Amino acid sequence: MPTHVVRMSMPSTDVRRVDVVFEVKSGATKLGELHLSKGDLRWYPKGAQRPKIATWEQFDEWMRS
Repeated sequence: MPTHVVRMSMPSTDVRRVDVVFEVKSGATKLGELHLSKGDLRWYPKGAQRPKIATWEQFDEWMRS
């Protein structure tokens, strides 16, 4: 099983105007970046210019299913 690496870039303790960004890797391969904001979550798969977007409510529903 590959080692997963998650790096976080956080501007402050509260999410305000700048997203909290998580860079996710599997071994040496970058899987993508997860951007968290007050309004939604955005997943940028490796090489993608457009993110997959979910509201916090959609994320909650997905995690509960």
